[in-house]
Amino acid sequence: MRVGIFSDVFYPYLAGGGENRYYHLAKHLVASGDEVVVVTSSLSGCSSFEALFEGKLRIHRVGFPPHPTSRRSILGIPGYFLSSILKTRLVNECDVLDLNTYGSALAGKLVSKLKKKPSIVTIHDLFSGQWSSEHNLITSILGSISERLIALTNSSGFFMTASQSTKRKIIRQLRVNENRIFVVPNGVDFERVRLLTQKGTRCPERIVYLGRLIPYKRVDEVLELVIRLRRLGLDVNADIIGDGPEREHLESLARQMGVSQQVTFWGFLRQHDDVIRILSSAGVFVTPSIFEGFGMSVLEAMAAGTPVVAYDLEGYREYARDRVNCMLARPGDLEGLVYNVSNLIRNPDNAREISTNGIETARGFDWHRVTEKARAVYRLVAG
Repeated sequence: MRVGIFSDVFYPYLAGGGENRYYHLAKHLVASGDEVVVVTSSLSGCSSFEALFEGKLRIHRVGFPPHPTSRRSILGIPGYFLSSILKTRLVNECDVLDLNTYGSALAGKLVSKLKKKPSIVTIHDLFSGQWSSEHNLITSILGSISERLIALTNSSGFFMTASQSTKRKIIRQLRVNENRIFVVPNGVDFERVRLLTQKGTRCPERIVYLGRLIPYKRVDEVLELVIRLRRLGLDVNADIIGDGPEREHLESLARQMGVSQQVTFWGFLRQHDDVIRILSSAGVFVTPSIFEGFGMSVLEAMAAGTPVVAYDLEGYREYARDRVNCMLARPGDLEGLVYNVSNLIRNPDNAREISTNGIETARGFDWHRVTEKARAVYRLVAG
């Protein structure tokens, strides 16, 4: 099977869950004998064409201006949209197209109609009603319009998403027939993570955050956690892995709060092995995010054996079980996060049990298994 992917950002840009999902799906599809063609935006410092995995994964980077390698930008979307439509020949041999949310889906849907190719739109999460509280005015307007346009242009088509919670949002907010929505979860490179984890040592009083530095992730609460935990007599330090528009503000806030010496901002790490090494060296993984469609970083922390502390979000309920494989607090309850982190640090037996159960949970989401589910959906859509 030949699968075409339209995604405005792709490897080596792996800053968020959506990009990681597509990269790992593509990698495992070609490992099983399929071929994948990716139409993505031009990326700073990268060639316009790249062939990976013995040429079975072909990446075409189109449009202008080039997308930066660490932070999301909407400036290149119009150029990517136009270039994708002008270069429909890139997907001539594809059997099915997988279209990423927003501009990628709109461009890809037009290409699929022009080339008479079956397609499916992947929606990682919906932000209807939340755009204005978390994004600037232009992004809010474009995001809201895009979600409605995707529903309109794909009204008789298929959708794929990573969780039952997002499926319910799509049904409720976009009024899509539930029978046209397939749930294929995100995954984790389980064996690789376990291999790297077994080679490292863990510091119980070190906490780690992994994700984009954007408002709804509430990364400032990680800084507050450091202060409150140290007041409790715990010698806590924190690693923050990721980049985004909030980074400068967070670094300044760390200085103002007097924790800049206890918090390390790693930025965007190009080598994923480095991410896993830091994850597995921490005693607790913390994510104060208040919106998540699935939460790939949570599952990755579980695979690394790092006990997870998070807010109880609907998107996590695909796999998260409070006080079984993670510790959850009511959304917005910072005191609950503090209590859960201190509990894990002070109770090694409890931390080990949470860690062991988390590893077993992550094992069930290995990318090999997830890719088989995605392949089955592609075959059904391709007819």
